[in-house]
Amino acid sequence: MAAITASLVNELRAKTGQGMMECKKML
Repeated sequence: MAAITASLVNELRAKTGQGMMECKKML
């Protein structure tokens, strides 16, 4: 799950420009 979450967060950060914590909240 950690690896999947990390990749999803990286994708969201690339798309939205949000910080790591903000992306984790959205997931």
